[in-house]
Amino acid sequence: WRSIGLTLALIVVAFVAAALFGDALGIPSMGADFLAIYLVMDPNALLGLPLNVAVEIVVAYVLFGELLRHSGGGEFLTKLCLAAFGGYRGGSAKAAIGASATFGTISGNAVSNVVGTGIVTIPLIKRTGISGALAGAVEAAASTGGQLLPPVMGAAAFVMADFLQVPYWHIVVAAALPAVLYFAALFFQMDRVAARDGLHGLPAAERPDLRTTARHGAHFLLPFVALFVTLFLNQTRPELAALVAVAVLLIVGAIVPFEGRRIGPRAVLASVLDTGRAAAPLIVLTAAAGLIIGLVSLTGLGFSVAADAIAASGGNTFLLLVLVALVAIVFGMGMPTVAVYVVLATVLAPALEQAGLQPIQAHLFILYYGMMSMLTPPVALASITAARLAKADPWRTSLEAIRLAWVAYVIPFLFAYSP
Repeated sequence: WRSIGLTLALIVVAFVAAALFGDALGIPSMGADFLAIYLVMDPNALLGLPLNVAVEIVVAYVLFGELLRHSGGGEFLTKLCLAAFGGYRGGSAKAAIGASATFGTISGNAVSNVVGTGIVTIPLIKRTGISGALAGAVEAAASTGGQLLPPVMGAAAFVMADFLQVPYWHIVVAAALPAVLYFAALFFQMDRVAARDGLHGLPAAERPDLRTTARHGAHFLLPFVALFVTLFLNQTRPELAALVAVAVLLIVGAIVPFEGRRIGPRAVLASVLDTGRAAAPLIVLTAAAGLIIGLVSLTGLGFSVAADAIAASGGNTFLLLVLVALVAIVFGMGMPTVAVYVVLATVLAPALEQAGLQPIQAHLFILYYGMMSMLTPPVALASITAARLAKADPWRTSLEAIRLAWVAYVIPFLFAYSP
């Protein structure tokens, strides 16, 4: 509860209760002794797929992100985006979109992405004449989009690949273009807002010089090149690609300084410690997700929920998609990316597959709507966090974020109708 929040803890308790007292719900029930042994020892439960993916793959990417942050890589990406876009109308908002896209795909966490880049970008956006609510909304919408942009996608992409038993790069190919469309839509909307309101870019004195920034931090691009080459061209396993990127970052960071900083023993130690702090709740929530998977398969709840959803839709595929979308947003409120995806993939994806969708269509559909809970009231963790940084009203910020991110509410239906 203290590590991963009350919502997921209550969901686990509810599923355990369903397994113990299933007779009252019309599903099989089992004894507490058998249930305890099954949940702890069976490879389909606690020690199942989500925990394996977290330990083997995600921790390596968390380490890469922490090393990038401690070496100044995150700061470089933000400055590079400010230098590239800051001079144009609404340039600070465009820079925030670019920075959140690049940093968010590595961090894979909307809230930490809002905090990491929003501390710099939100005050700059407000300084150009954009309201606090809209400034927070831009950051929240872009940070949430980082979880939908390959290669990391909040670790859900790795879990999805194992779920569907397909190569990881299949997921990336399917998810890349829609994510690019999402960020393009954010970018164009902020350009139109700036044109409508007569807003100008940041003064030259307040934005970094593009050539100088690129020259000082160009070495940070090498780990990303190594990551993409090993991951896609060589089709290496994701965890090995992350370790290659870590090795390249350590080498170039130790040789080439950024603003007087090199990666030394202190930075490495701090990165390892911060990786542990970030990974600890991740391990707990993936273990909880494994318990949910085990309980759903043990009780057959996944099939009954799928059957109920299909029955409620009356066989109408569009109505079924709307029902699943609404349930996914509710399920996703207050839960991290991996947990949202695992719960929805276990409970709701079978309904879409039974309705005729291909597995990858169904899984991307629920992933998008699960992520939209980060922007959708009443919980809207990303919007509320951004509103605090912007000193704006959380409800207004959430509504502005929904308006900006409307594309993300449409794209899943394109998944469903465009194989």
